Order: sequence, then structure tokens, then C-alpha cells
Amino acid sequence: MVISMRQSGLAHNSISSYLRVFRTFLNWARKAGYTDLEMANYKDKETVKETYTDAELMLLLQKPARSCDFCEYRNWVIINFLVNCGCRAGTIRNIQNRDVDFERKQVIFRHTKTGKIQTIPLCSMLVSILSDYVAMRGGEPSDYLFCSVYGTMLSENALKLAIADYNHKRGVLKTSIHMFRHTFARKYLMDCGGDAFTFQHLLGHSTLQMTKHYCAIFDSDIAGNFDLRSPLAQLCKPRERIHRYTKTRKGLICNNFFVSVLGCILQTFDAPGQRGFFACGHKILRGVTCARHRSMAGALDFGEALMKRGAAYAELLAQGCGSEA
Repeated sequence: MVISMRQSGLAHNSISSYLRVFRTFLNWARKAGYTDLEMANYKDKETVKETYTDAELMLLLQKPARSCDFCEYRNWVIINFLVNCGCRAGTIRNIQNRDVDFERKQVIFRHTKTGKIQTIPLCSMLVSILSDYVAMRGGEPSDYLFCSVYGTMLSENALKLAIADYNHKRGVLKTSIHMFRHTFARKYLMDCGGDAFTFQHLLGHSTLQMTKHYCAIFDSDIAGNFDLRSPLAQLCKPRERIHRYTKTRKGLICNNFFVSVLGCILQTFDAPGQRGFFACGHKILRGVTCARHRSMAGALDFGEALMKRGAAYAELLAQGCGSEA
């Protein structure tokens, strides 16, 4: 039986689910005395959940034009709802208008896989989107929120085809509705830093088994700031070089350069008129060129020479000797 299911192309975990149900039947039959058959446990295989990328989500979350039809607008609202809540397709189809509480910013899931009623919070952005959608959709409180163009409940296949068509028009090849549930798990645990117990409530897991599985593959504590702990990142980390000139000497060079400019300005008193200004400009250009090309020694020597001459001119001016050297 297992071989035939493998040959038919069933996934490993699907085979495990079918055999789990069949083992329950065999246990009942064995206790009733109808058979002595037993079946070994067929363990589930750990798989990595595929998700939508952030770039794909941005394409899907772009608001359609005002001229779009009802189906496109409804599908856009559904995508926003899935990203916010991460619920299953069956839950989406069974939400009614009365289940959305705009004042408390929450929605009630009456149809869940476990059969338990869930109350899920809504972010402010989704409350605004749903408010506009409900005003346009209208209907009675008992009507289905995400309905067909005729106001009836969407079938499972209709919802699947609607989302697939919407994704393809936005340039996204992935079309799985359940993949939004995996995407919500990744974003909530890794990007938003959510905790496991709140995560279990939001996804409606009856036990921690599936929650632990999601936490194992989307562990924010391990993924966050891993560059600080990675041996490869530490080995390839750039090292600081020892430079020939220290910060103190660089600061001295900068100070001497500004003093040299001051000296050039004072030197214009030596050659009055246009000729003196040309000489000043030439010396300033020389100092800038030295600093720009990182010729530290040249800039230093040039600055020290002009600093001495500038000091001499300043002393003469202070004594009232005019511009004579």
C-alpha cells in the first residue's frame, strides 16, 4: 500500500497522514478482535516551508486602480488579510460581515481546522482597508465577507483560481494560498520578533508541535546579528592598518595649511596691485594641491615656511611699520 502511494506521486507527509488514519482503524479492529494486523509508524519528514519574498509581497500589496473591477479589489483585500492573519483558505471563505469588529480591531474565526472559535487582532492598516471594502461590498451581517460577484460564498476552487490569476497579473509566479500562512510565520517570528505562545494562538495550533516546527526553521534568535558570531565573518573582517602619519600630525598639517593661507594673504602687502594677488593665488593653489594629493610632507614644509613669514609680517604690522619687510 505504501509503495503504491509512492508510485502515485503522493508526498511523504501526505502518505504519513493517510497511514495515521489507517493505523487508528487497525487499532480499533484489533481491540474488537477482528484482526491481529499492526502497522509501523510512518514518521513525517521535516521540510523547509517555502514563502513569498518581500519583493513579491510588495507587488501583491500594491493597491489597484480605482477603475478596477470588484474581483480584483476583493482579491487585493484578501491578500492584505492573509498577510495580517496567516489564516487558512477555508477560514477566509467562511468569514461573515458580522465577524469583523472595527471598534475592537479584531475578527472572529468561526470556521477553523480544530473546530474552536478564534479571535484574531487586526492592525490599523487592515481595519482601514476592510472598512472601505465593507462600505463598498454592503450586504447583511450574515453574508460572507469575501463573496463572489453575485454575493454568494466562494468555493474552494474559485478562491484558488482568483488568487492565482491575481498573482500572475502582478508578475508573481507563486500562487499558493497556504504559502501566505508560511510567509506570515516567517515575518512574525523573524522580522517582527514575535513570541511562540502568541504565534500559536494566531495560527490556531492545538498543540505546540507545529509551532515548534515553525520556530525551528524561522528562528530569529539564531538568524539575527549572525555576522557577529559567524567564524567566516570574523576571519574575513577587515583589519585596521597602521598609517605612517598619526592623527596628531595630520591635525598639525591642517593647522599649518590654514596658517599658510593667512600668510599668503599677508604677503599681498609685499606686492601691491594685481601682481600681488596673482602671487597669493598661486601659493594658495600650491597648498591646496599638496593637501589634495595627500603630499603630507610637502604641505607641512610649505605651511611651516609661510607660517614663519606670516608671523614676521604680523609682527611688523603690529609695530606700525607698514608693508616693508
